[in-house]
Amino acid sequence: MGKKLFIFFFISLIIYGACVDDEKTDNAVQSTSTEWEQKEWSADDIPMAHLKDASQYVSDPDSILTPAMRDSTNHFLQLLDHECGIESAFIVVRRVKGGDTFRMAQDVGNKYGVGDKETNRGLMVVISTEDHDAFISPGKGLEADLTDYECSQIMDGCIIANMKKNNTDSAVVMTAQNIYEKFATGKMSIAAIPTQHVSSNKTEDDEFGWEDVFAMAVVILIIIYAVSHGGGIGGGHFSGGYSGGSSSGGHYSSGHSYGGSYGGGSFGGGGAHGKW
Repeated sequence: MGKKLFIFFFISLIIYGACVDDEKTDNAVQSTSTEWEQKEWSADDIPMAHLKDASQYVSDPDSILTPAMRDSTNHFLQLLDHECGIESAFIVVRRVKGGDTFRMAQDVGNKYGVGDKETNRGLMVVISTEDHDAFISPGKGLEADLTDYECSQIMDGCIIANMKKNNTDSAVVMTAQNIYEKFATGKMSIAAIPTQHVSSNKTEDDEFGWEDVFAMAVVILIIIYAVSHGGGIGGGHFSGGYSGGSSSGGHYSSGHSYGGSYGGGSFGGGGAHGKW
């Protein structure tokens, strides 16, 4: 029964946390959903995270990514910058002007000069979730080392494969990871984010019967009743994150907020476009 009680308790906390979160955020979601639908970001108004904090490379003004995934992506992009000399900007939004992620990547890259002026080894990645559109754009000096074919591999294996599952977190962090691996090791894994292994060896204590289902239903009903009547058991919010597959592991969190800058790079027409 020990495992069963633990499972009941864990599921109960998750359900309670979800109920509380839903109750708190329903009004906020309703008030902002129209704004999200109407807002189309462009190079003229997109906030550039790196210019405010040198450790940040991901602009996510619509707060699509979870904090853990944003940190993990910034971790890989900081390594890409400091170890490989490739400045980058990832833009993740709900909509871009005209639904054109290629134009967004070109305009932002050239306006802010993403990449060193001497080498032009900059990188732009734009994902527009509501437009179902994305573009990977290497700077002019990076096109020979990150070819259109390799960009297409990353687009198909990291972005489109995950966006078809509505998993923007995985799409973004896997893209950053594989691009870093490409320049750090010469190879790309294009591998799915690992899930927790579940053993196929079962014991009697692991198997559920109808009595277990009934007990779980009772616990759930009690929690829903408590939430709907203003009660509670302490509230909770659960979040998780994948920190990537590099040898350094973990995710990077900034200890300061000093603004960064880009070096004056320029962009042509290379890269890969994707839709899902």
